[in-house]
Amino acid sequence: MNKNLSKSKIVKIGTYNTVVSLVVIALAIILNLVISKLPANFTKFDTTSSEVFSLSEQTKSIIKSLNDDITFYLIAETGSEDTKIVEMLDRYAALNSKIKIQKVDPVLRPTFITDYTTETLNSNSVIVVNNKRSFAIDYNDIYVTEYIPYDQWTEMQQYYYQSYGEMPTASYFAAESVFTGAIDYVTSPSLPKIYTLQGHGETALTADVTSLIKFENIETGELRLESLSAVPDDANCVLINNPTTDITETESTLLLSYMQSGGKVILITYMNYYTTEGMPNITKLCTYNGLCSSDGVIIDPSSGYYTKYQNYLLPKLTDSDVSALMTNSNVYILTPFAHGIKKTETAGVGTVSPLIITSDSAFVKDKESTSAEKETGNEEGPFYVGALTSNKDTGSKFIWYSSPFILTNAYSNLEFFMSSVSLLCEKTSSISILSKRLSSEYLLLTEGQYTLWSVVFTLVIPLAVIVIGLSIWLRRRKK
Repeated sequence: MNKNLSKSKIVKIGTYNTVVSLVVIALAIILNLVISKLPANFTKFDTTSSEVFSLSEQTKSIIKSLNDDITFYLIAETGSEDTKIVEMLDRYAALNSKIKIQKVDPVLRPTFITDYTTETLNSNSVIVVNNKRSFAIDYNDIYVTEYIPYDQWTEMQQYYYQSYGEMPTASYFAAESVFTGAIDYVTSPSLPKIYTLQGHGETALTADVTSLIKFENIETGELRLESLSAVPDDANCVLINNPTTDITETESTLLLSYMQSGGKVILITYMNYYTTEGMPNITKLCTYNGLCSSDGVIIDPSSGYYTKYQNYLLPKLTDSDVSALMTNSNVYILTPFAHGIKKTETAGVGTVSPLIITSDSAFVKDKESTSAEKETGNEEGPFYVGALTSNKDTGSKFIWYSSPFILTNAYSNLEFFMSSVSLLCEKTSSISILSKRLSSEYLLLTEGQYTLWSVVFTLVIPLAVIVIGLSIWLRRRKK
């Protein structure tokens, strides 16, 4: 009888334990399913040192105020999706139900990309779409590699450069910057547009410059005035980039008419500007804005105003409407082989302000001169290397730079140029989100520290665990 009772009790306990186990397992499964449906900002925590996945207040404000439906298409073969990009997209979607995330396998849908862009996109690129427009973001715009400035090199990086010629680089995760910028682009009611003048041997914009303009949410277009009766109405700005031949008199008239109606122009010239033939029709634009050229290459012997050679100018950045748009105005602008810009003796139609200027010791030399020494008759500075003319009556603005190197990725040149574009395109706000550095900071140990911690983790701790375990086992056995 007691045996039967004992067996019955064991069966009941076993059944109870089994039921409890099944209930716990079921609850765990249900809990996991519920949690998996929660937004990413409740279930995923950013534990990275540089807060790679943490969204800025600017992004949160833009996303939460969205009223348009937006779809992020992640272009990647099934199973090869980048986990960092996926997590960042999930965090965007978690902040507003208007944002949807869809994955597109380019193998299964080969024509999908061409429906939205003519660009060739790498795997794990993203296309942002709403009912107004779309914006394609290449994988290489999300993961960015940049060269580290020399003054930030570590001793190890200097050693590798001197020994192997390896330029040190840093990798950044720019997902938030480009994703938020894309949202701003596709939802903006209208976008400013900059036209680049064509037909006079102008220098084409580099990929770096066009990319910056694109991510500033400014549209671009080519302008051939010889076939038009006026500058297009949607032109917020016209860029004349280093022409090698003069514009026609008719084109000059159209551009002057455009400016008299409040138009904005950026002119970039080089040494070929002051040839024997000259460029009288472009000069009309400059004279209209109260500016003229000094015929020669600027030499500036003042310390801090040049680098390497005295015609590799580092002109002073002035307090202006352009520098006010920069994140840091305490920077250098590199302008080699610049010619001088000065005010005309007769006033123009607006107020002239220097943007970047040489020292008082600067002078100009003929471009054919083999001597950099100052000689009798050399025109003396200071000279403008960049100037802005503003007309309060018409609203027109004219910016003139005398070195095409303003468009190179040296020092802070591109940031300065983009501030000029933003000013003339009347960009009152921009997406100012910094990219997150991906490189980790490693814990460095001396040989003695390495030996000490190796002994602790491989010998001391395991022995301590064994000793404690034996003592507990012996104490229980005695009982």
